[in-house]
Amino acid sequence: MDLPNYKPLPDIQNNFALNNIEFYLSIGIKDIPWNRIVGCYSRATNFPTLISKLTSNNHIERKNALNEISLNIEHQSTLYVVTPLTLIFLFRVLNFRKKIETDETICVEYVGSILNLILRILNIVKLNLDNIEISNPKIENLKGLLSEKYLWKEYENEEQEEINWEENICSEDYYYSINLNIVDILEYNLSLIQEIGISKWYRTQKYEIESIIKEIKIKTNT
Repeated sequence: MDLPNYKPLPDIQNNFALNNIEFYLSIGIKDIPWNRIVGCYSRATNFPTLISKLTSNNHIERKNALNEISLNIEHQSTLYVVTPLTLIFLFRVLNFRKKIETDETICVEYVGSILNLILRILNIVKLNLDNIEISNPKIENLKGLLSEKYLWKEYENEEQEEINWEENICSEDYYYSINLNIVDILEYNLSLIQEIGISKWYRTQKYEIESIIKEIKIKTNT
């Protein structure tokens, strides 16, 4: 099953979020240069395949794909540009959850796993923003994070790849932007989180996600 672009009804309160709307609504898996961005261990070249498997009819295949994604979008509280981009598609999976899985028990477990991953990422964002001290940061929106100046060169060989890891050091401004964009994506999809959270199975995750977002928004004045 292909993931159609999800169009929630956002309550946009700031220009930063406003700048991201068009990106959210139009971006598809094939529009992202996955081979030129990285996760925690390697380039994100295999992410289109992993994301596609999240809609598989086989719940074991979905579970394995989600586990592999989870391992590659965060490592020891460090996040990557692949993290917010992946979240966009995780929310599309949540939106079409009932079409992906009709067995209620399996669906509950699957949605719970995705929400737990989202909550884990959000807690890391909160920790990061508590510890990042930048005066007048240059904040990039999601489209800006994929500017040519930030993308890795095309893969050449293993030797050059080692040099790439050493040279492509994430600046504080860029890392700050990654974290803020994650908050923006979550806030943008709050209506979906609230809808899912009506179920008794997901109330805890819903309340935690909402409260952390509010706390971060107050701290960052966004």
